[in-house]
Amino acid sequence: MRTNKLSLTIFIALFTTAAAAFAQVESSATTETIVSGEMLLSVDKLRPGDSFDVVYKATIREGFHIGSADRDALYPAKLTVKAPRGITFDEPVFPKGERKAFEIAPNEKIPVYEGIVLIRLTGQVAKDATPGPVTITATLDSQGCKGDQCYPPEMTTASARTRQSPASTPAGNRSERPARPVKV
Repeated sequence: MRTNKLSLTIFIALFTTAAAAFAQVESSATTETIVSGEMLLSVDKLRPGDSFDVVYKATIREGFHIGSADRDALYPAKLTVKAPRGITFDEPVFPKGERKAFEIAPNEKIPVYEGIVLIRLTGQVAKDATPGPVTITATLDSQGCKGDQCYPPEMTTASARTRQSPASTPAGNRSERPARPVKV
């Protein structure tokens, strides 16, 4: 009888501790996104055979950081791009992360991004590309942290719309302005 009472007491203590820990994690989760994104194109229209530049502008909420794209980041940032047939992209070029120490690993500096991060891509339009509207979409996979507390990974998507013109059309204007960003 005494063994059953002791087992029941231990079970109740463990259950209560687990429930309290779960409630604490639930209440500390952020409901707002940590990263927002915007796409910027270097031209106002695309032409067959041309190359162009794209910048994915990631804005990280104040007080937060995300893992950089460095191999030794705890959760490296990753960017994937979707575009219509006939448009291809080189690998994204991420800036170097800032190395910071955190309480969880005070003797190790972890590469992170804070504030605004500009990720660069070069795109190419196939010579046989069909004229018409074009939407380019990029998704940033990242994990936001505030100090030592990290939140579930999030996917931040941004798109830009432009036009693909016939080859005989003069080259588009090169600019740093967004080409019709789209909220996704």
